[in-house]
Amino acid sequence: MQPVYKMYNRELKERFFRYLNENGKSESTVMKTRSLFALTENVESREGKDICALDRSEVEKAVLSDGIFKGRSFYTMFSILRQYAGWCIVNAVPGAADSVLRIRIPELEQVRNQEVFSDLDLNRRLEEVYPPEYSQTSKEVYKLFAWFAWARVPLADAPGITSDRFESKTLTVHTEQRVFYLSPYARETAEFLAVSGSFRINNRSYDTIPRRQGSFMLNGTRGVPTAASLNRHFANDFTDARKAGRSKSALSYVGISYSSFYQTVYQNEAGGVDPDFSLSVKDAEIGASREGYERWKLAFDKIE
Repeated sequence: MQPVYKMYNRELKERFFRYLNENGKSESTVMKTRSLFALTENVESREGKDICALDRSEVEKAVLSDGIFKGRSFYTMFSILRQYAGWCIVNAVPGAADSVLRIRIPELEQVRNQEVFSDLDLNRRLEEVYPPEYSQTSKEVYKLFAWFAWARVPLADAPGITSDRFESKTLTVHTEQRVFYLSPYARETAEFLAVSGSFRINNRSYDTIPRRQGSFMLNGTRGVPTAASLNRHFANDFTDARKAGRSKSALSYVGISYSSFYQTVYQNEAGGVDPDFSLSVKDAEIGASREGYERWKLAFDKIE
């Protein structure tokens, strides 16, 4: 027997459950929604109106000050609340307001700076940090490093990928175990690094400097590439770009990998496939989660 949840305005909430069921949402999502409405019942009873009809100050007090969604599930619960509020507006529920939709969570600004929404978004961030004058310099290495992250190449494997493991026709790289698909935005950089034996010295000169000998695609001008050194130089480039006012981003390999994984989940969800995080360790390194996904969606305002 399913537990009986306390709910304010139960008839309206049951209509929303029917909507979820009719649109193929999983039983897990429905149960999380029932838990949500059990959490909002006290504030709704206190204010004498449905959560979708509260004004902005009342919602902010409940969600941010009173902390009705305390714990690891905050972003999951808040994203469901946004979906419910949007549904109430679309269905002309009496008193429904956009208060929930207008709340901004301060922590999400950090997410927007550390993660990306799409490969187009990643390309834009890379162009901020590596503008056209850096073309064919050693900075191409760190651009490809980012594209390996978007392809979800494990960080430990990225430095060891050699040119013979890159296929230009299919725009893929492969390890012994898996094939990884690069973004179309990565083509120019990948094709350059697959064959080039030198770099332009800097962004003001067409004089060249020899590239380190060897077949590693992430070879620079000295030393064998390592995950630690690549991460360090990549982070430093973003720090320099922020100081110069070219970018607000603070991207990392893992943050880009998470973003790529969440974008795949988002596309699947848009196609009617309920989010599945059972492959998160394999596909996005340890840490990708339902809560992280909901936080990512909120950060980029992609709550349907």
